[in-house]
Amino acid sequence: MEIAVKKSGFTLVELIIVVAILGIIAAFAIPAYKSYVQKTKRAEVQAELAEIAGQLQRFKIANYTYVQSVSGTTITPINLTRLGYSSATPNSQNGLYQYALSFNAAATSWTLTASPISSGMQKGNGGLTLTSAGQQCWYKGKDSFNASTDTCLGWNER
Repeated sequence: MEIAVKKSGFTLVELIIVVAILGIIAAFAIPAYKSYVQKTKRAEVQAELAEIAGQLQRFKIANYTYVQSVSGTTITPINLTRLGYSSATPNSQNGLYQYALSFNAAATSWTLTASPISSGMQKGNGGLTLTSAGQQCWYKGKDSFNASTDTCLGWNER
């Protein structure tokens, strides 16, 4: 008398179906995750730009000006090293953006710029600016941008 043994396990068709379902889920989840991470990294840099703006305002309050020196008719405004950064164009804390500070000719107003580093994960996400007047711009998709001709989106734009 033979006893029937029931075999347990998965068939090849069942395994293929599971792999296909996981592939479909991954196809949607990975780009969404990447987008979420890029937005988070951009928000970190926005907070750092706001902190630098606060440092600039504190410097002006303490010194009554943004000017570092005057030689004849040449006005030399401060740069980011004067605020304690390692260079005039330091990288962001997350290492994905490079900052730059520029002034108008009289050194009475400034523009802070954060440009994505070409080898970083933010490449292609667009640069950011913050002005002394409080204008916050995101140049979506433009790592190299011209603030006077390119479209300025607010920092909260998607």
